[in-house]
Amino acid sequence: MELQVHDVCIHMDDKWDNIKIYYIIKKTQSEIILCTNLLTEENQRTIPLDDFDKLRIFPFSFLSNSRHTNLSIYMQRVGNLICAFLNKSKSLTLKKLTDLLNKSKFSLNVLKSEWIIRCLTAAKMIIATPNNEIVSFKISSAFLAIENQRNFSASIATELETLSQRIRFINQHGPTVGTYRETLLKNTLKKHLPERYHVATGFIHGVEKQIDILIYDRIDYAPIFREADLVIIPPESVRAVIEVKTKITLNNLRSALELLSLASYVDDKKPPFFKGIFAFESSLREESLYHKVADFYSDLNTMSQGGPGKLICFPFEHLSCICVHNQAFAYIRYDRNRDNRLVPFLYSKRSATGLSSQTSFFIQNLLAHLKFGGVKKRKINYLNKMLGEDSIDTRIKDLREEDDSWGAYFTFDNGYQEEGDDVIEEMEKLILSSQEWIDQEENF
Repeated sequence: MELQVHDVCIHMDDKWDNIKIYYIIKKTQSEIILCTNLLTEENQRTIPLDDFDKLRIFPFSFLSNSRHTNLSIYMQRVGNLICAFLNKSKSLTLKKLTDLLNKSKFSLNVLKSEWIIRCLTAAKMIIATPNNEIVSFKISSAFLAIENQRNFSASIATELETLSQRIRFINQHGPTVGTYRETLLKNTLKKHLPERYHVATGFIHGVEKQIDILIYDRIDYAPIFREADLVIIPPESVRAVIEVKTKITLNNLRSALELLSLASYVDDKKPPFFKGIFAFESSLREESLYHKVADFYSDLNTMSQGGPGKLICFPFEHLSCICVHNQAFAYIRYDRNRDNRLVPFLYSKRSATGLSSQTSFFIQNLLAHLKFGGVKKRKINYLNKMLGEDSIDTRIKDLREEDDSWGAYFTFDNGYQEEGDDVIEEMEKLILSSQEWIDQEENF
């Protein structure tokens, strides 16, 4: 990025405990003149042509050119992750910090890492302490509050864990434990839901099987039947269906996924409602769980022989996410494949610093499905903001890898409708607008 007059920058050779923020007041082909006070132009420093490459943009100043806005946002994201690393380890050397950034989702090389770390140090987000040839860093007190928020968000899991284990100490009866934990999850969700939504157990009209947790809009809709928290509700009122398992096994995982597929048939997708599975324990290892979910939607061989599974044929007729308390979290979102077709992919997500964030991920994904229309954008993403960049998303599998002729693409490929491109455009618009809405970018 070429430096210009009035840009704000740092010098990569400044000592770590004395990194100055400079303003460019003059630039020629042979030199750049800097100062530390733009009003008085005091403390001028001349940088010869050979040292131009040692100057780097400092994007956090309010005087920074608007062309550096994206850089500022990017550095703040990296800084958020750095603060998470420092909060966990209390202090890290420059080498250790750059190694962590290289292995992180940002995949930064040493030079870019040092540039960002210097900017964060100059902005007093982190504190550098040189000791001979080694420099170490710790989080500044001003930014420790961010980490406290992150820890608060993850503490939801700790609270749920403590309460869920209490009954085990006095009662080992499986159904009793299951009912208690289902109630416990309901109560936890109620604490985080807007008043518009009611949490209950029961049925969606048109779906014969009972659903463990139903969340519906009680402002605009009334239940068809209600007795205490047992309800039968109209499909258009549904905002979330959740299956709760005390311990997830291969069999009850499949039955839960099948139930969510049934519920999907009454989802009008305007916008799509949340379809989740929450388990307190698992008999499956984390990676095995992810692959079993992927197989349910993509193992054509098993399905052709009458085995369990449901091929995804239409958008959002599938699981939204699955969470095993303190162990695993996975979700489905749409990306374009090699043929530029939008297809569902299964992703896993975990904390980059080892926080037990799975339950918070689950609640945030649920909350993202609870927004409703209006002039003002409604972003129910406070948990995401608290967790910040302390997350790693890993793509598990393309769920239409063996055959991407699905939905409107299938209609087009087989010549069933003359509209062709129009049908594809309509489906892609639904997918992209829904995903932007879930990502908190736009109202639906």
